[in-house]
Amino acid sequence: MKLHQIKLVILNLILVSQIKATEQVPDYLIYENDTVSIYSNPLEYNLEVLYRDTSFLRNTCMSTACWRRYQATWKIENEKLYLVKIEDCCDSKIIANMKLIFQDKWTNNKVIADWYSGKLVIPIGNKIYGEHMGYSNVHKFEDIIQIENGEISDKKRVDNSKTDLPYFSNEKLTIHLIKNLDKKILQEIWDKKFELDFYVDIEGNEKREVVKVEFRNTSEIKYEEEIKEAIFKIKGWNILYRHGEMADLPWIYPVKIDKKKLRKKKKYWR
Repeated sequence: MKLHQIKLVILNLILVSQIKATEQVPDYLIYENDTVSIYSNPLEYNLEVLYRDTSFLRNTCMSTACWRRYQATWKIENEKLYLVKIEDCCDSKIIANMKLIFQDKWTNNKVIADWYSGKLVIPIGNKIYGEHMGYSNVHKFEDIIQIENGEISDKKRVDNSKTDLPYFSNEKLTIHLIKNLDKKILQEIWDKKFELDFYVDIEGNEKREVVKVEFRNTSEIKYEEEIKEAIFKIKGWNILYRHGEMADLPWIYPVKIDKKKLRKKKKYWR
């Protein structure tokens, strides 16, 4: 493969990564006399129909905040989910030809979403956590509507308010380790006999206790058990609730402790 081809592949990979990592523009739902955002895209399960309107696809924009290139508006009526509009993410004047796309299924300016079985997630209240990635924002409450072949089968409001994220950063984790590791280990680092350099995945429970410690991107860590023991001593670990249930935090913490770091944090161990 030629050099310019390799560069193009790398550039495409970076672009795809950025697109998927960016917070996405939501679809809309006309729901209980209001128009709300939803963290769901039911049209993705019937996407091939969009290719019937080549003019719409040709004129839609490509945005990292809207990788699907469209924004749909839905409506719940008589316990059924209907699609009422598809428009361009960047220009609301560019609208898909719904009659062309859905043909005789398009009646009374809507089409039942009988292809979709899944959840509609409606954020309610203040945002309490956000990752700027896809639909990863968490709001205090969510209305979750279960759809089966276009019809509502269940509906509930869930509570995410037990989320407690003081954002235990990698810097705080480093300080905790310096405070809790045996002074003999820290002295070895100070004497440049070795240094700690690793990534760690930490999980907690509902009591905010650490229950799992897993090292990443490394084959061997000196004093691994001692490090784990120190991490398990942490009280008040971060917890995240999403869709009313406790969720795993997608954070992998980098830790680097060398003589330079110990010098900066001398007050914590000497």
